[in-house]
Amino acid sequence: MTCIDAKVVVDSYQLSLLIFKISKNFPKHYRPTLGRRLEDGSINLTLFVRVASLASGNNRNSRRILFLEKSSECLDEIRILLQICYDLQIIPICSYGEVSEATSNVGRQIGSFFKSVPIGNTL
Repeated sequence: MTCIDAKVVVDSYQLSLLIFKISKNFPKHYRPTLGRRLEDGSINLTLFVRVASLASGNNRNSRRILFLEKSSECLDEIRILLQICYDLQIIPICSYGEVSEATSNVGRQIGSFFKSVPIGNTL
């Protein structure tokens, strides 16, 4: 695991914790839908990033690319759901700003991680 790998795993984990803290304050009728989807997305993001960072074996690069793509998809879902929450005034602007900054940071790290994977032997 490189420095890039470790940082994105830690930061995605911190993003998950932040999302759980924010979603516990959701109104009761949004908790099972938006709250659960955000929480599940953040857990999946963290797990996919971790699997990508620990990939080994003959098809290591292809596994990394696969799980980084899945991570990116989870992050996109989280961003859309957060925007919906903000537009519905479920989360305050300060929380939205904090989690938006965290998602941007994790997104940049996933992009850097993706660029660090050699594409010559992906299959």
